[in-house]
Amino acid sequence: MTPPHDFPPDRPPYGGLAAFGPVDRLLTAIAHAVRRRWNAVAIALFAAFALAVTAIGATVTDYNWDILPYAAVAHEGEVEGAEALHAKAYAEIRAHADDRSWHQLVKGYAFREAIADDPEAFVSQLGMYRVKVVYTALLSALSKVMNTVTAAMLINAVGAVILTGAVFLYMRREGAAGALPFAIAVMLVSGTVTTVVGPMPDTLAAALAVAGVLLFASGRPWLAGAILILAALTRTDNVIVMFALVLTSVVYGTGRIAAVVTFAAGLAAVLFATQGAGHPGWWPHFYHSVVALQVDMRGFAPAFDPLLYAKTLIEQAAVSFYGNTWAGLIALIALTWGVLAVRGLPMSAPARAALLAAILAVLGKFVVFPLPVDRVYYAQSIAAAVILLAAARPTLALPTKKGAP
Repeated sequence: MTPPHDFPPDRPPYGGLAAFGPVDRLLTAIAHAVRRRWNAVAIALFAAFALAVTAIGATVTDYNWDILPYAAVAHEGEVEGAEALHAKAYAEIRAHADDRSWHQLVKGYAFREAIADDPEAFVSQLGMYRVKVVYTALLSALSKVMNTVTAAMLINAVGAVILTGAVFLYMRREGAAGALPFAIAVMLVSGTVTTVVGPMPDTLAAALAVAGVLLFASGRPWLAGAILILAALTRTDNVIVMFALVLTSVVYGTGRIAAVVTFAAGLAAVLFATQGAGHPGWWPHFYHSVVALQVDMRGFAPAFDPLLYAKTLIEQAAVSFYGNTWAGLIALIALTWGVLAVRGLPMSAPARAALLAAILAVLGKFVVFPLPVDRVYYAQSIAAAVILLAAARPTLALPTKKGAP
């Protein structure tokens, strides 16, 4: 009979610490040392991570071009005419940006150079930014007392606090504080740092979306709905998250009425709040952002082309695997869920519905607007990973003699 483990001569069978190398023994010794205090260590690590992310959001910005139109929207009503608004937005950002960042904002790309020289074309872009009504309202209010870049960083810092706070509270409520370091790893891989330094609504929108999904997973669908509506008013594509929750709430038979009401109210709120914002419509925005940048959006209304749409989806799917992590991360989360489910992973119906909704929302977002960058799918990746971690409760603590952690 063949032995169950036929180890080669240079690979000793498992049999105590002596069979492991020095690094393995060191890691095991550390695990023994923190076994009884692992939760405290995990919480301390996550607190340090949360402080670091918040500090980064409050002090660093990458000067994405979008800060210029957001600055203009924030100051609309203070000046009259395209030239005055263009001059005010550019002057304000120039006053805060270093020479290298400023050069990247106005030079090096034909689109940026053309917009910098054409106030009317610049103003024609603003309809695609006004629709982020919660973010632009906050930015406008803060910009009255501080530079718009500083205001954007402050909003990002607040978003970082909400985001990390939501993750911590959910995992602690689920008895999974010991898994917080794993949450740190997922948040780093999914692009937390690059998200919080962007002068855009992504950090705040992600924080609200994650909080809403985790509240739904906790069995509080009505409060989750209120938060998700705010998330949709901060970044309109979060309506897709609410629609995904409608589908999964039906599948798992939990929170159905709340999910339907949330989606209906959220969609109505977005349509009402953005009425008159000058948004060009889905396909012109899609074409501008994904197919070819348009310097002047006035009168830009290309006919919908299904073949171009399909071609763009395929191209952007390929780009998503180059320099981005969201597709691989969400695939890993889904596969891990499948493996753990086969092994009988205990998870409540609301948690299952929220986890599936987060995964579906990633796919829905890509199909509707296939931007390949991580920040677009960041919130759903984080929410799905945290729900799965809270259920699986991975820990570095070794079991006690009785088998309890």
